[in-house]
Order: sequence, then C-alpha cells, then structure tokens
Amino acid sequence: MWNICIKADTNDADHIEYTSLISDEVLEDLKPLIEAIKNFKEYTVEVDGMEWTHHHNYPHGECCRQDLGELIPEQYYKGIHEDVFEQFDELLPYNESGFHTIKSIVIYPEVAKTILL
Repeated sequence: MWNICIKADTNDADHIEYTSLISDEVLEDLKPLIEAIKNFKEYTVEVDGMEWTHHHNYPHGECCRQDLGELIPEQYYKGIHEDVFEQFDELLPYNESGFHTIKSIVIYPEVAKTILL
C-alpha cells in the first residue's frame, strides 16, 4: 500500500493538498496519467479570432476556462482510459472552485501508526 499526496494550485499559488491510501494496482493504473501530466506542454487555441495560450496541466472545476478553448484533462490527455480519470479524481484535493494545476504528486509507503490520544 502507498500514500499518495497530490498538491494543486487553486489560484495565484494558493495550494491545497490531499493524501490518500492506494494499492499497488491503483498506482500502476495511474502511472500513465501521472506521466502525461508530468510531460504537459502549453498549447494555443483560437477563439473568436483571438489566440489564447493555456498552461494549466489539469484544469478542474470552475478553474477550467472552456469558454476560452481550454481543454478538460480527458480531452488533452488522449489515450488514457476514462476509468483512470475517475480513479485519479477521487484522489484529488477538494476546493469549492476547483484548481488549475497539479503542482506535485508524491508517493511513499504506508507506515504503521500508533494513536496515543
């Protein structure tokens, strides 16, 4: 078993993070998506005659500017099965407005804990 800690940027370097426990199998399922996010490249689109460059690697919730041609992760990361996105979304930190960028993903082995109080 692994702990996975995902840190995301909600707005102007306001970071949120969430840690979950996952199995080896789930980690293997997520690796292609994590690698794709790691290799994200900004892209430019034209909307109503204006060019917009998008540099957010995982726009989520209200932080996704589809009105300006920004792609949702499922559109940008082609070839990743929808089940993988569903698994990943369950591990993401929660924010009422969403977030636009995954800043880090850290995994580490589950460790034994002793509750003292």
